[in-house]
Amino acid sequence: MLNFSVVGFDLDDTLFNRMHFELPILSKIADIVAKDYGIDQKTYLYDALYYITRKVPFAFDEAFRNQAVLPEQWDVYVRTKILPIYRTLPSITEVSMFSKAREILESLHRVPSVKKVLITDGIASKQRAKLKLLGLEHYFDLILISDEIGIQHRKPSVTMFQMALNHFGIAPDQMIYIGDDDEKDGSCQKVGITYLNIHRFSREEIRKIVGLEP
Repeated sequence: MLNFSVVGFDLDDTLFNRMHFELPILSKIADIVAKDYGIDQKTYLYDALYYITRKVPFAFDEAFRNQAVLPEQWDVYVRTKILPIYRTLPSITEVSMFSKAREILESLHRVPSVKKVLITDGIASKQRAKLKLLGLEHYFDLILISDEIGIQHRKPSVTMFQMALNHFGIAPDQMIYIGDDDEKDGSCQKVGITYLNIHRFSREEIRKIVGLEP
């Protein structure tokens, strides 16, 4: 018998490496910025990738500052040229899940009495595209995407965690949430949900914590 009646998952960097999805978009952005401002494309790409991976605010600004002073009207440039590209979908046909995440999710899928919920931040169209590429929609009983609710409800807001509890009609101690970001994903603990960082435990340890058979 499982230890929880609901198991929640984050998406980016929990179920798969988000950079496999983002890299083609960032490469295109780096090409344009390098052409428009005469900076090194590879350096800008590497730095933007570094900052975005580590969720540094204003990543595109910081990557530019590593090579030059931000130009006048840079904020307008970001809004009108960079962000529209970043919000588009890349031309890729396949994204691979982390093997550990896939094994845990497939094991849970074979236990229909346990409900599964995906709780993720981001631009809705991009998150939905990732789910489609990964073939994940059928694994989840509930999918919550922050920007479909309101950008202000991105984690570490606890809104989506509370919505999941209300949807399934359960007490917080009946749910575990598996993520990768201790600050954002770990905010589920504020409402009493158990948090597990997928990268700190082996698949065997995760199976034991969740209550799956060895």
